[in-house]
Amino acid sequence: MGGTLETVLVSWSGGKDSCLALYKLLHSGEYRVAALLTTVTSAYDRVQMHGVRRALLERQAASLGLPLRQVPVPAGATNEEYERATAEGLRCVYEAGSVRQVNSAHTSLTQPAADMVKLIWTQPSRCFLPSF
Repeated sequence: MGGTLETVLVSWSGGKDSCLALYKLLHSGEYRVAALLTTVTSAYDRVQMHGVRRALLERQAASLGLPLRQVPVPAGATNEEYERATAEGLRCVYEAGSVRQVNSAHTSLTQPAADMVKLIWTQPSRCFLPSF
C-alpha cells in the first residue's frame, strides 16, 4: 500500500452491481471515493436505471458517508439527451481535479474504457460469491 490514493467517482444506481463495485473500491486500499453519481428521472423522482426512489438513494449515500451527485434527466429522454445531461453533470467534477470514473458496467459516457477503473465486469460472477 502506501502512496497517494487515486480519486474516483462511482456511477451509482443503487443496485447490486454498483454496490459490489463500491465495496471492492473501499476495500482495495488503492482508491478514495470522491462521490457517488447517479441519473434521476425528474418527473418520477427515481433513479434512471432501476427506478429506485430518490429518498432511498439519498439514504444509501448518507449511510455510506459519501457525497451524492444527482444528474436530472427528463422522462422519456433519448440516449443523446441522457448522454448530454450526464456529461454536463460530470463536467464540474472533472474540472475540479483528477478524477476517474468507476462503472460496474463496461461503458462510460465521458471516458474511454481504457481509462476507467474496471473492477467487476472483467471477472466472472463466480469470483465474487466467496466474498459474501
